[in-house]
Amino acid sequence: MDMILFFLIMIFHICLFIVAIGLAYRNGWFVVSNVIILVLLALIYDNAMLAFGKFFGEGARLEFYNEIRFWLHALITPLLLLYAWDTIKRAGVKWAKWRSVTWFVLGLTLFLIIYEIVSEVWGLTLEPYVHNGVLAYTKVGSESGMPLMVMIVTVALLLASIYVGRLQNWIWYFTGVFFMTAGMAAPPPVETGVYDNFLELVLMFSLTTTKAFQDQYDRRR
Repeated sequence: MDMILFFLIMIFHICLFIVAIGLAYRNGWFVVSNVIILVLLALIYDNAMLAFGKFFGEGARLEFYNEIRFWLHALITPLLLLYAWDTIKRAGVKWAKWRSVTWFVLGLTLFLIIYEIVSEVWGLTLEPYVHNGVLAYTKVGSESGMPLMVMIVTVALLLASIYVGRLQNWIWYFTGVFFMTAGMAAPPPVETGVYDNFLELVLMFSLTTTKAFQDQYDRRR
């Protein structure tokens, strides 16, 4: 069952990716919040590997494909910090446009990428696991709890969504981030490996619709 759900989540991410590409085509590629295109690509790959891993079978090839999942997470997920910063700039927050803030955000994003590579994927050791029909590889000795990078990115998105909600009267940004945050803090309601990926889908739907809203908002000004 989980294999089917991962496949459906992959399809929904592909739909969001197409929407994000369309937004970039209509409103310009050199918009910082277009980083969601890269995030969506990484999530499409992640869910595809989980959906189709069983067909590859256990072995070095599937292990390599799964290792790429961890590298993409380390390299791409911190870019959501840039997305959060761009959304509050577009909402009209003046201090977000300061040069010092710009360098701080860029520096923090780079730091989180390096931190993730060093602490999570450098010298990565994987082991196979099977759960609800899904065959994949997971990190040996993985710790429970929210990683530092995810925590910082989540807080940044939450704060940015509050600013956008107040200044542009757009509640869905906050709704998506809050839903994901609350979902991560609560135990899964059912026994499934799809829970976290579903929360990511809700978040990306929220971020993509927020990008569409701000693009339209800018055109009306």
